[in-house]
Amino acid sequence: MRDTRCRRQDTGRRIRDRGWCRLWLLLAMGALLTCRAGAQPVPTWVRDFQKAREDAVGGNWDQAVPVFQRIVREVEGVRLTRPLTSEESRVYQWALDYLARFYLQQDRPQEARVYYITLLQVNPQYEFPDTPPPSVAAFFQQLRQSLIGFLSVSVKPPDAVLYLDQRWLGRGSLSQQPVLEGTYQLRVERPGYAPWQRIVTIKGGRLTEVEPIELQRVSGALFVATAPRGVEVYLDGRRVGVTQGEAPPGVRAFAETRQWPPEEFSDYLAIPVSDTGEHYVEFRKPCYDTVQLIVRVPPLQDVFIDPVRLEPAVGRIVLQADAEADVYIDGQLQGKASQGTFVACAGRHTVTLKNAWGTFSRDVDVVRSEVVPVPASVVPRVVFLGWGVDDGVPEGVIQRLRDLVQKGVQRWDRAVWVDASQVDIPWDGSTVRGGDLARQVLAAWETKPPPAFQALLNRVARTFESRLFLVLRLRAGDGPRVEFLLFSDMSSRPDRVQVDVIEEKGVVETLTQMTYEAPVLRRTLPLRFVWTTLYDYPVVVEVDAARLGTGDRPKPGDLLLSVEGLQLDRPDAWAAVEAAVQTKEKVVLQFEDPLQPKIRTVEVSTVETPVESDEDPGHPFYHRLAIGYLRYAERPEDTLVHQVARLNLARLYMRFQDYVQALEWLRRIRLERDAGISPATVEYRMAECYLQMGRLAEARQLFQKLQDARRATLGTDWGESVAEAARDALAALQRDGG
Repeated sequence: MRDTRCRRQDTGRRIRDRGWCRLWLLLAMGALLTCRAGAQPVPTWVRDFQKAREDAVGGNWDQAVPVFQRIVREVEGVRLTRPLTSEESRVYQWALDYLARFYLQQDRPQEARVYYITLLQVNPQYEFPDTPPPSVAAFFQQLRQSLIGFLSVSVKPPDAVLYLDQRWLGRGSLSQQPVLEGTYQLRVERPGYAPWQRIVTIKGGRLTEVEPIELQRVSGALFVATAPRGVEVYLDGRRVGVTQGEAPPGVRAFAETRQWPPEEFSDYLAIPVSDTGEHYVEFRKPCYDTVQLIVRVPPLQDVFIDPVRLEPAVGRIVLQADAEADVYIDGQLQGKASQGTFVACAGRHTVTLKNAWGTFSRDVDVVRSEVVPVPASVVPRVVFLGWGVDDGVPEGVIQRLRDLVQKGVQRWDRAVWVDASQVDIPWDGSTVRGGDLARQVLAAWETKPPPAFQALLNRVARTFESRLFLVLRLRAGDGPRVEFLLFSDMSSRPDRVQVDVIEEKGVVETLTQMTYEAPVLRRTLPLRFVWTTLYDYPVVVEVDAARLGTGDRPKPGDLLLSVEGLQLDRPDAWAAVEAAVQTKEKVVLQFEDPLQPKIRTVEVSTVETPVESDEDPGHPFYHRLAIGYLRYAERPEDTLVHQVARLNLARLYMRFQDYVQALEWLRRIRLERDAGISPATVEYRMAECYLQMGRLAEARQLFQKLQDARRATLGTDWGESVAEAARDALAALQRDGG
């Protein structure tokens, strides 16, 4: 019986524009990652099982068995907290099956029996997903025939739920239901009725019949279903459950009449209601508007209200960052600053940016369906390690300088200052005071060979999660002098500034110069890279090893995306790249300063890159190249650089034989502007994808269209004509009967 007097009160503001409504429903998917700090990752059981099954079929049981065991262990843990989905249950049963097969193969039938008994307890009607060895099939069938009995029971009302030892058995009357032999507690429940239970014994190969059961009505019941699932339901302020499960036919039909996706809806949650009259029902879920209803439940009757659909309550954070950085929202990594837009739940969030040399953090109030711009300037993060003091420096001078430094950094807004001089730092299984570590750095700089000193700097960088370390050294002489030494793991040579007169102005100016404008970050990059029309992406072709020093150096064939931790994707740099590519010639672009790039364009007759002859799609270079393209392909801009990145990411996916992804990226190329890419070139690549996917009609239609493409080429160094390639493709299709 439906209560037509329900009055719905939506506490969130309604979206009157239906176009916006659809948009925010899509954005809600991304919001779940942003707003649910600490949420558990989605299990990968299906994917893991498929890989393990391939290993098992190939005879690699050593790899497969630990995966099957982990899946069984994790699923059994989840079963204690919630019902399994149908897909999760299937994977669980398959993992049990393959573990039993393994032990049978090892001639260990007792272990196999344990796994098959567990499987029969979960699903007495289990059928093999493939054709097992005859010995396996015979062992399982013999076990099932000896251990499976049958249960028949008639219940009223017809939608009552039956449980065996708290395990869901079925809904309504059962006839010869297969059950693993044993003694169980049979329990019959239905909201609004008094439960019934008794002990039953099932014997293998025999039928157990239970006398008819008719539950006695004791109260009314309210039935609610929601989209999405996982909604907390409150009755008169008291939490009564969470919606879950798959939508029954009635709920699916209701969703379809509203043109809502029925797969988003839950099964009915049944709520016993002992008091008659009006009741206050509330539906809550993070990142969604709260929905409130007032319902009336008559005595000893069921009330099914219309399924409730919660609207996403999300907004967008648009970062306007002055440098590339990792973006964290409420401590959870969300991506790179270059993505620009991030979806978050309505409410207050802490947005943090971190990169190699600094941080940015701000609290942001996100409003439902609105955009919040966040200007973000990443400032350097400097760790003050401590002091080195020569003998003979008066204690009063030391204290005066300490006071000046502290006073200076309090007024200093150009960097984040971390004073570690008096802090105990984890080191070599114990702790070391920051000041002692500063003296170690000074001693290593003066006495250790460069590789050993660089290793120490790398360790300090990992310990403090910072790349700039300041050490002050007081020197004795005719007058005390202070030497500022700024170390970085990006260079074995520190920046050094000496101040002869110890005064406040000199200290502050030196701190500013040594950090925000740190010369250690402005070393000339000893690299050249080339833009080739074969790959349409910069590739390192020459490395001056003598100037790079030791460490993780770029190699020929690497993408020049970052050097020594500094991102080289500044807009002014890529504007020069775009202008150079317009010449259709190979060019060498030299970055002399990563923070203030001055770019020289030099034409060269030929540049032989080490990857042009490598056709192996599994070569690591192509995976690095794909990552590089993705950085630009995902951005919203439509400059030549971004359009070419999308085109060439598609070409790489074609090389990987992933034509579905290739086609997706080709469709994202927008050619409204004159970007130097011919639409015919893009359409030819789409036709190639259709051809490889077996969609011959669509491929033929595009090839026929492209026969008359003028001056369009395939975008490679050989400059093949699109028209000629299309005619050759059509001839091949005709020849093959396609």
